[in-house]
Amino acid sequence: MTVTTSSHAIVGTPQRPLRRGRDNSIVGGVCGGFATRLGIKERWIRLIFCLLTLVFGLGLLLYMTFWVVLTRSGEDTSIIQRIFLNRREAQFVLVAFIFTLLLLIALETTGDLWLTTAVLIAVIISAQVTREVFGYSFATWRFHLRGETIRSAADIGWMRDLTVEKMMRQDVQTVYAGSTIAAFREMFPLGSTATVIAVDEADRYVGLVLVADAHAAEAASDQSIKELLRHREDMLLTGMAVKEAILAFDRAEAEALAVVDSFLDRRVVGLLSEAYVLRRYSAALEGRRRDLVGEE
Repeated sequence: MTVTTSSHAIVGTPQRPLRRGRDNSIVGGVCGGFATRLGIKERWIRLIFCLLTLVFGLGLLLYMTFWVVLTRSGEDTSIIQRIFLNRREAQFVLVAFIFTLLLLIALETTGDLWLTTAVLIAVIISAQVTREVFGYSFATWRFHLRGETIRSAADIGWMRDLTVEKMMRQDVQTVYAGSTIAAFREMFPLGSTATVIAVDEADRYVGLVLVADAHAAEAASDQSIKELLRHREDMLLTGMAVKEAILAFDRAEAEALAVVDSFLDRRVVGLLSEAYVLRRYSAALEGRRRDLVGEE
């Protein structure tokens, strides 16, 4: 004998236990779950919640509570149980709770449901338009007034922590800018390194020398390496954040830049490549995304 089951509850037949609906769900499945449990049509449950919402927002508060507490049909845990396991669930519940609380406060203050709804819709639209047009929200507006390059609240901490000083190489190769190309070739044969930092008599930054340029056939051996210097005025500072470093690479159109203690003293403290900065930046973004969604 073959028994056929269906995921749709039969109206008039109470089902146990009480769970949020899946197939008869519009928002969170709470009304569908009660309808399935009581064996009645969903529209009557939705009507009851709508009427309770007119009583100081009680229906909305109850709906949000059941949404968090009840387990959805076909699942083993409720949202409140997953809060302790998944950070994304916790953030979603927190946002929903704050939204409900603000709605109740607005209803209590104005006593007008339509006015409250209009104000909330206007706030949501204005916040979204601000983010789309300017690239940041009202919450980070004050940072932009101070010249900070922050597009969201997630950028405030880790982007400042990821500085040039933490990414640069300190074991750099330097050469006196007055050396000849022949001497340079002897000190730095092809394959030994890609970039060498040129300094003056006081060990101040002068420019970058590409080893490939020095070993090119057209480079005369008796010439000074000053003729091969690149990025004479393009430098990085140790305190620069990752986004500032990326912008500096874009302006200089360089694959690597020297790191100095200050633009005035120009003492060389390290070397940083654009490829490494982009890798660290991408890795930091991915790590931040995993933290936000609760992934391991």
